[in-house]
Amino acid sequence: MLISPTDIANRACQKVGAELIANGALMTEQSKPAEQIRACYDFLRRAELRRNPWVFGIRTVSIRPLSFGSRKLTFGTWAIGTSYSKRDIVTGDDGQIYFSRVNANIGNTPSTSPDQWTLYFGPRIAEEFITTWGSGYTYMQGDHSIGSDGNSYISLVDTNINHNPVGDGGVHWAADTSNYAGATKSSFFTGELVHIGQTIYLSLTNNNGQGTVNTYPQNYFTGLPPPSTVTWMTLTTPPTVDKVVFNYPVGAGPVQDFMTRNVYVLPVGFLRTVPQNPKAGQALYLGAPDGSEFQDWVYQGGMFITADTGVINYRFMADISNCDEFDPMFVDGFACRIATEVCEPLTQSTAKLQGIAAEYKMFMGEARNTNAIENGPTYPPEDSYVTCRF
Repeated sequence: MLISPTDIANRACQKVGAELIANGALMTEQSKPAEQIRACYDFLRRAELRRNPWVFGIRTVSIRPLSFGSRKLTFGTWAIGTSYSKRDIVTGDDGQIYFSRVNANIGNTPSTSPDQWTLYFGPRIAEEFITTWGSGYTYMQGDHSIGSDGNSYISLVDTNINHNPVGDGGVHWAADTSNYAGATKSSFFTGELVHIGQTIYLSLTNNNGQGTVNTYPQNYFTGLPPPSTVTWMTLTTPPTVDKVVFNYPVGAGPVQDFMTRNVYVLPVGFLRTVPQNPKAGQALYLGAPDGSEFQDWVYQGGMFITADTGVINYRFMADISNCDEFDPMFVDGFACRIATEVCEPLTQSTAKLQGIAAEYKMFMGEARNTNAIENGPTYPPEDSYVTCRF
């Protein structure tokens, strides 16, 4: 059964005893219930998703600390006549970022085609993939490449294309002897984005790209560069690639700086963090506490700062707007929340408002009891046989 925002709005209307809105007309009808609910719908949806870690909205994405090679991406704008491949990423007609669900995706408006497009909840940063220099790549100032002589080079200029670093004479490339030099030996997860110069690749598999120096990302298991459609994909509409330029928070810096903490940029569609390991507790011998470590993450300005240095498979609550993904208990709880907001202007009944508020509280409690809302980590109790008190 397909659910629309109008269906949720009408559930709220039922709770307050207001006239129902015409089918699919929440955004267009001029009735008082439609106007009141339309004015608060998206604000309350985001607030409810942020208030509790609803299981249906939890997503996991691999993110890495900012480095000298990190690049900020602005995804290309969707075009009606372009045929998009499955997993393509575009900026939709409404300004949100979308992920293609199908191949040969042409003429389907992202904001109104949920069968063809879904909101993108992935990294907004691409990490540098350092390989042998290739004539087809456009390098930016600060990008790295491996010359045919096996030495590492760093680009001195932007729009650096078709200038072979070997024999360049220091015009476009300079020898790089820093600790950052060398071919990428990282293993990337599905959904991660990397850049070689200004060319962006999306990883289609796990354990992807580790090992040998090649002209483009390669598969760890084969050791040979396959066609890009096997384990890597270039986006149909190339994103705009920009340097990450901002003032690092005090005490933080790029991952190459070993004296500071590191910065991780939050993914697209982030609303709130959720327990990273919901079942962190474990029972040790004779029931002794497991001594789990606590995270040192400090959130600010669309990022968090930590002493961690590697890739994090990060769990978070995503800004889900497709009603078909909503848990049935969220639908009723969300309708109650809308009803409490519009009850006064529609009915002027304090008694109704109090009854709806009690119903909302009941739904939230039942959602936790049925695991529709995720609870925090579970830790074993201390065993009095082991714990000694003096």
